[in-house]
Amino acid sequence: MEIYPKCDSPSNSVYNRRLVVIKDVSVCDKAVLVRSSKSRFWSTKYKRPFEESSEGMNKDHKITQRLKGVIRWVCESVVDLERV
Repeated sequence: MEIYPKCDSPSNSVYNRRLVVIKDVSVCDKAVLVRSSKSRFWSTKYKRPFEESSEGMNKDHKITQRLKGVIRWVCESVVDLERV
């Protein structure tokens, strides 16, 4: 069961499933790709599908929140390229 974010109504009917590939923080200079199967549910009130939420992965984003935090830290700490 998943809750539709706009109206907080529960839905049990699975509309379809799709494979999602998301980039994560690299380990030992090797790229890490997270492959996840996400379910899409049908909202009877709004008559449209919506995707289930996953912890650490935002909807319609191609990177994890952990990688986004690393990118933000690098951008904030490296202000001048001559210091690098």
